[in-house]
Amino acid sequence: MLATYLRRLAVAVGLVAFTVAGLTGSALAQVDGYSREAIRDFAVRIVVEPDGSILVTEDIEVVALGYDIRRGIYRDIPLGGTALGLLGRARFDLVQALKNGQPEPHRIENDGANLRIYFGSPDVFLDQGVYRYRLVYRMSDQVRRFDDFDEIYWNVTGNEWSFPIENASAVVIPPPGAPVTQTAVYTGFYGQSGNDAVVGETAGGEPRFRTTRSLAPGEGMTVAVGWPPGYLDPITGSQRLTQWLERWGAYIAAAVSLGLVLLYYLIVWVKVGRDPRGGTVIPVYHPEIPPAAMRYIERMGFDDTCFAAAVINLAVKGHLAIAKDKKKQTLKALDRADGKPMSPGETVLYDGLFAFDDQVTIQRSSRSLLNAAASALKGHFDKIFNRTYFRRNRGWFALGVVITILGWAASAIFSARHVEALFLAIFPAIFTVVIGSAGFRAWKSMRQFRQSGEPGQIVSAVLQAFIVTVMAIGISGVFLGIGTEIGVIPFLTLIGVGLLNVVFFHLLKAPTAIGRAALDEIEGTRLYLTVAEEDRLKFANPPDKTPEHFHELLPYAIALDVETAWTEQFKAEIEAARTKDDGNPYLKPSWYSGSSRGGGFSDTRQLRAVGSSLGAAYSAATVTRSSGGSGSSGGGSSGGGGGGGGGGGW
Repeated sequence: MLATYLRRLAVAVGLVAFTVAGLTGSALAQVDGYSREAIRDFAVRIVVEPDGSILVTEDIEVVALGYDIRRGIYRDIPLGGTALGLLGRARFDLVQALKNGQPEPHRIENDGANLRIYFGSPDVFLDQGVYRYRLVYRMSDQVRRFDDFDEIYWNVTGNEWSFPIENASAVVIPPPGAPVTQTAVYTGFYGQSGNDAVVGETAGGEPRFRTTRSLAPGEGMTVAVGWPPGYLDPITGSQRLTQWLERWGAYIAAAVSLGLVLLYYLIVWVKVGRDPRGGTVIPVYHPEIPPAAMRYIERMGFDDTCFAAAVINLAVKGHLAIAKDKKKQTLKALDRADGKPMSPGETVLYDGLFAFDDQVTIQRSSRSLLNAAASALKGHFDKIFNRTYFRRNRGWFALGVVITILGWAASAIFSARHVEALFLAIFPAIFTVVIGSAGFRAWKSMRQFRQSGEPGQIVSAVLQAFIVTVMAIGISGVFLGIGTEIGVIPFLTLIGVGLLNVVFFHLLKAPTAIGRAALDEIEGTRLYLTVAEEDRLKFANPPDKTPEHFHELLPYAIALDVETAWTEQFKAEIEAARTKDDGNPYLKPSWYSGSSRGGGFSDTRQLRAVGSSLGAAYSAATVTRSSGGSGSSGGGSSGGGGGGGGGGGW
């Protein structure tokens, strides 16, 4: 019984092996015993048309084994430019795409400098076998016109195929009636001038080129044919201009845009953007300008620290108290007759904060109230200081943006794919503004650190520089892909134009004569707040170092980002006050109660961070969350001239 089962099993295994061998043999028979994929024949017919265009027919016979050629082949064709789009482009029109004589599904990918034409469908896989693909296309502006002859210089196969080419041939048909006066053929890798090909004639007398050996992957065949001038349509002035603009229009538009924008902004900056000459800066012990207003004037704009400086100044003056625990900060209105007078802006803020209750907690549930109060303060500052103390010159800047947009549009219109390029130009515009603005803020933070020595400024500068670097690296590939639509040089030029807008957005802001006087007071205040002890002794009658004077100017130190330097000036006094029985008036002011034991600030670190802590709490409470040379005369080489490219399977 066992022997019977073993015999049956052996027969079954033999039948399976015979079937597999038969199928394998049948598949191999279909491809004539090929063990690797190859191009069996690459035949090209080039017809030179009277206008200088050429009609190219490529018949490519391939052996497909399912390794690289699974759905079909692809063909890469340069458009007269380099891989990075640094040269002009020719016009390309696809006429026909066939497989085995039948229309074949296909698609074209255009990176601006090259075309890639895919034969086949993503969901249709080829059987092993031999397939013959035909590609017919027309390209403009491919004839080279010299003084004593015209010429077609064409890379027939391209030098970037990943398969060997067993046979390559080309027939070149010159313009009607033109006698062929010179021919040349080159084989080998790119730049080589091999002669592994022969030149003959067809029955009609057209030159025919054929390789005498197989071409390895990366090798190709380039041909050149020349004839006397006069057989092509003469190029009119308008045609020459059109061809020139097709090749170089994007570059000229980008360069002109850069020049115009730079010239415009320089003229406008000289006219309205230059700051008046500053006066002599002397230390200011008792500033007249409120701290929040100082920051607004210096930055020519409102931010969270303006809000924090105004609130703390109200507290120091005795109009409100700040209570902080581990989770939240609360502002409590005080009714003290001995409170120091509020400035008009502080009155606006105070009325907004306590419009409905005598206390407000800085948290998201109070967002509407906090935003309304801060907006009222900003509106007051805009009304009082804008145009009187400084001019933003937004109208002049807007005209520069219009010139920039027109330059971007012109470069896109002259590009190979102007509609797509015009649409894609939106992305570099946005990212240029974002990255440029972040870079400008990083530079400004670094400059402020050098002025004030505030550790927070250097941390901010490093963090923003890191963010800029990460963003730049992250989108560099996207930028390069978009850049090939109009050429990398025009693209980089237009990025430069965008950066000019970022720079001059800030440079066009300028103080008036009144604003310049205010800036002198601000610089004098900063000088006093940051002076070293040995230099303080040189000042004329500086105020005594008292807790009252320290807290009086603390809101100014917060507004000018120099709270660390101001606190360091009183380091000895603060430490000495720790030993007193009546508490520490520096760390335990009447206007602040903290979560540390005994209330107040636990140390100088908390003291100098009161402004940033309040500003961060306000920002978190009010932020809005979002939802998710000639070739035919012998000076050529393989890979030279027009045409070229390569291909592969997919």
